[in-house]
Amino acid sequence: MTTQTLSTAATQLVESYGNTAKNVINAYRVGNERAIGFMDQRWESALQKTSKKLSAEVRGNALSAQKKLSACYTQGVTLASHSADNLVNKAVALAGICTC
Repeated sequence: MTTQTLSTAATQLVESYGNTAKNVINAYRVGNERAIGFMDQRWESALQKTSKKLSAEVRGNALSAQKKLSACYTQGVTLASHSADNLVNKAVALAGICTC
């Protein structure tokens, strides 16, 4: 095998791993979005079931707390997945230009 074909094969392998990593990152993002949606639904359902036992102020505070928690969690997932995407892009780009 010549150096050129070995280099090409290595570059294609890194690109393939990069694509796989991006698919895993996307699955992480989508899975967490679904988990957040499920958590929001369950919280609202629990509030509806106990609404007669809770004051309007307590229900409002509980709903507000849930919305803030969901927003923070969503922001964390977004930042983590964007950072991971950027890292994979940089690693693939670096491997593509490396003349080692």
